[in-house]
Amino acid sequence: MRGSLAQNRYPLISWQQQEKRLWNPIHRKALKNRPEERVRLRIIDYLVDAGWSKHRITTEEAISGMHDQTMRTDIICYNKQFKPVILVECKAENVPLKEAAAQQTARYNRAINAPYILLTNGVKDFWFEITDSEPKALDHLPEMLSEPEQRSDCKFKWWEKRGFAGKKSATALRRWIIPLLNEVWLSADRYRVKHLEFKNTPTDL
Repeated sequence: MRGSLAQNRYPLISWQQQEKRLWNPIHRKALKNRPEERVRLRIIDYLVDAGWSKHRITTEEAISGMHDQTMRTDIICYNKQFKPVILVECKAENVPLKEAAAQQTARYNRAINAPYILLTNGVKDFWFEITDSEPKALDHLPEMLSEPEQRSDCKFKWWEKRGFAGKKSATALRRWIIPLLNEVWLSADRYRVKHLEFKNTPTDL
């Protein structure tokens, strides 16, 4: 199976008091810039781009019936009848996806009762279909989803909204940086992109 639905997807950035935060389009609010949150928002970006309504996606939903009342889901996708279809568990990119994580997600799903489970760290995806109350590994996407289209020619505004380039970048810099960003960060064969964080960088880039 391919790498991840999060491939070549980057969350929107919101600046608040000179601090970079991540914009959640579902709740329409800025969140702390955390590795797991980036993965979650990259998956949401794919889902919305694929046509899933924002109104049928939830994040941080409390799991009823769990002993630990702090347990919350990363993403739940609902159908038009608002029945859960996909439960998504997101891990940070540097967290290996092990059997324990899959078992934890399956326990969550006993309360959610979604027919499909996605376990992802933004580098690799593992899909499961629930049959006879047991998860069965899939080697393909569920039929209601499609392989995401590969972006190849994003404009300056697209990169600016995702924090790759400054709003006041000079015209000459824009002509140079946009083809480079499209080549390096959207290339289909470069799915092992890692998040990079720089301190005290120029405002243009």
